[in-house]
Amino acid sequence: AQTFLAKVGDTKHRYVSRCATRAGATVAFYARLHANRDAQVKFLTEIRLLRYFRRHQPPFAAVVPKLLAWGRTPTFEWFTREYPLAPPLGSSRRLARQPSQTVAAAIGRTVAQIGAIPIRRLPFRIRAFRSDDYRIVAQCASIAGDAGVPARTCTALQRKFTRARPLLVRGNRTLAHGDLNLGNLLATDKQFWIIDWEQVHANNFAYDIGYLWAHLWQAPRPIRRAVLTGYLAVLPARRRRDFQTLLPLVVAYLCMGGVTWRAGREDQAELQQRRRYYLQLLQRCAGPFQTLIDT
Repeated sequence: AQTFLAKVGDTKHRYVSRCATRAGATVAFYARLHANRDAQVKFLTEIRLLRYFRRHQPPFAAVVPKLLAWGRTPTFEWFTREYPLAPPLGSSRRLARQPSQTVAAAIGRTVAQIGAIPIRRLPFRIRAFRSDDYRIVAQCASIAGDAGVPARTCTALQRKFTRARPLLVRGNRTLAHGDLNLGNLLATDKQFWIIDWEQVHANNFAYDIGYLWAHLWQAPRPIRRAVLTGYLAVLPARRRRDFQTLLPLVVAYLCMGGVTWRAGREDQAELQQRRRYYLQLLQRCAGPFQTLIDT
């Protein structure tokens, strides 16, 4: 634990380690580190959600490592889960290994299945991502000068957001993993797993796929296309029109962070490449839907 704390400092609010049980099985052990209410709520919510998955077996249960044990002490909570022997696709927005198109499509299908779960089915409350949290217009204006975003892009996004506002409000009712970055996807050539559900919340059904798709900026276009193809293969036809409205707004919201975010070990060339990609993606969010998904 001391080595872990020395490495991450105060950037992580929980400890995680690969451990061996007395029976010789390999498991992942998690424990909350910091004494604050937000960290505790996230930790307990993940335990409750994994318990719910274990009891109700959703269609994607096989890709969620099973919760094995959990408990509380006077000062912290802990749990153990299965430990898939597979590396992550990367870390946050940085792609370390490319999934096969088959696995990419399967990930897309699973994300659609996650977004099909109404939060009213859950026997516990989760936080909600409000429509006002999509600060697209203000964020676009704030980075327009420094990042070189054309004023017409911000204007077009403002029109799209205004028209979609009622849909964002009424559609904020489905389950979202909330943090489908590349570090939370483990994969082999034929299988994958989704881990770390602490950011789970209520959102619109397009949030998770938009989040993942935007984080795959380093992946070849066929991989990004396979993710969307898999997703759309499962998405009900009645949701297709709403998806075309929601995805550009979700991606635009995430592009703002992609333009301004900087990894600690990112070199200048990679930084500029990423910013160019997100600027292009942001501008395409303001245009036709097909142009966006062809990026």
